[in-house]
Amino acid sequence: MGMNQNITSNFVNEMKKTQIDSLYALKAICAFFVVALHTPCFYKEFLIELFSIAVPCFYMITGYFLYVGNEYAEMRKARKWLSKVIIISLFFNFIYLMAYLITGRLVWDASIVLNLFIFGDSISAHFWYLTALCQALAIFMIFRKYEKLFYFCLLLFLWDPIVYFIVLNNDIAQIPGWVHKNCFARALPYLCAGYLISKNKDRIPGVSYFLIGAIAAFTLMKATEYKFLMLQSVLSVCLFLAALKYDRCVPKFLTWTGKYHSANIYYIHMLVAPFVYLLTPNNLKFMLGKGVAIYAFVLSLIVSMVMNVGIGLSKKYIHM
Repeated sequence: MGMNQNITSNFVNEMKKTQIDSLYALKAICAFFVVALHTPCFYKEFLIELFSIAVPCFYMITGYFLYVGNEYAEMRKARKWLSKVIIISLFFNFIYLMAYLITGRLVWDASIVLNLFIFGDSISAHFWYLTALCQALAIFMIFRKYEKLFYFCLLLFLWDPIVYFIVLNNDIAQIPGWVHKNCFARALPYLCAGYLISKNKDRIPGVSYFLIGAIAAFTLMKATEYKFLMLQSVLSVCLFLAALKYDRCVPKFLTWTGKYHSANIYYIHMLVAPFVYLLTPNNLKFMLGKGVAIYAFVLSLIVSMVMNVGIGLSKKYIHM
């Protein structure tokens, strides 16, 4: 009986490890998708909806790992993550601010500071992600005592359809970025979805259901006005669940990249990408074409490795 229990326990632990590895692999893939969204990439026009799952999946993974089943532990984890994200946001925004001021890509204005804490994209556009995450974690800590509020937060998936309905019916030419890149449109609903998925993961069916759902959502998006049907959300959630329920071994390179480097790649790729052109000899620039995303991803990964080594050495030196 004891041996059978050990075998069962080992199997369950191995399954959990595999599922976590698959989520780390998803983080690595999404890190590339982010780079592909911001740089020239092969088949980008056709795959734009697939690339757009990146940020939703990052938020869902955060929500997934927030769940512990204990209010005190979850509040403690949320506070720790919130402090960490604030520090990261301030640090990288400062780095980008200095870089953009030096290169003339940004003119200093006092409103930059105010917008930074509201929308997060006043210095570099992709940093709205960190500001929205900070706001979502703060709301999570308020809502944690009333878990049913997490289910109500899922109604925020209606945000985009409502926005686009208003836009089309009022003949608005362009939607401001902050309208759909904010805490309520992205961070909070997806973070809550990840949390609830983690809480109910034993009830979730197998991977094939979600792969079929993802294929159907992607196909419909290519043929219809998907924004009204929330198919981008369906695609994002289906692919997240497919990765979660994927119970086979994934390439170690992907799990390693996702675990240790995906966040850094997200933070630094907008600084690194221009160096792809600078580091490429003039007579070879013709080879870049739409492959810039691949080169920028690899270069960002190398920079992240150097950063992690430097951080590791500094910690070792401090504790000597």
